[in-house]
Amino acid sequence: MATISYFNVPAKGKDTGPGIHIWLASYSGDRDGDILLSRRLTNQSDVDRCIDRLIAQLERVRIQARRDLVIAREKVRRDRMGRRAMREMVT
Repeated sequence: MATISYFNVPAKGKDTGPGIHIWLASYSGDRDGDILLSRRLTNQSDVDRCIDRLIAQLERVRIQARRDLVIAREKVRRDRMGRRAMREMVT
């Protein structure tokens, strides 16, 4: 079964803020090289459970990634304010 996750991407320079990548952390493959998000589903109940599980994972990732992005952006903002204050003290 597939696992959906995310990871933080740090800010790059002064023009690019921090970001988030959402990625397929684990999955299965078949002989043709296709990426499979589930085992073989054989009935409607299997399909419903699989889709519900994937949706729940995406919702968890949404909540966590949004929270982490706010925290990262605030840290960059504080760092920039601190550097600006230091420059003003020097001049």
